[in-house]
Amino acid sequence: MNSFQKILDSFSVKDTLNPKVWENPKEPNKAVMIPKVRKALMRIAEKFIENLGHDVFVEDIYLMGSLANYNWSNYSDFDLHVIVDLSQFGEDSDLYKELFDLKKQVFNDKHDIKVKGYDVELYAQDSTEKHISTGEYSVKNDEWIREPKKQKIEIDDEILKEKVET
Repeated sequence: MNSFQKILDSFSVKDTLNPKVWENPKEPNKAVMIPKVRKALMRIAEKFIENLGHDVFVEDIYLMGSLANYNWSNYSDFDLHVIVDLSQFGEDSDLYKELFDLKKQVFNDKHDIKVKGYDVELYAQDSTEKHISTGEYSVKNDEWIREPKKQKIEIDDEILKEKVET
């Protein structure tokens, strides 16, 4: 088996949420983020928000992706989405979106951040932007936005391969 296939296979649906991240990982309706993990992610998000600028009002901080779901693996990462209403910048909202995307890239490239052995990637997401994730957890409010469900998912091999190569 080649290494790419091994990575791909590792994202299969598990019986529980990741026990390194969640208390009560067998029951998502009772699962909450382990307090030390949540605290670490909040500190990291606060640094990222400072990097965005002091005039930014943040609505929420979401964990999305495989660590908020049953398809986690050793290759997962913490996908932290800082939710910002870009309309607060009026006519300049498109400019701020581009600026935040650049700041995200610089921040993630400049910092090699890990929590529980998993990389942490940050992203500024417009509150009106549709982002589909089968599990979404508010790190800020310590509650599920969208509770994960065990389901077979289709993984886009090309996107995953691109991420692995990066």
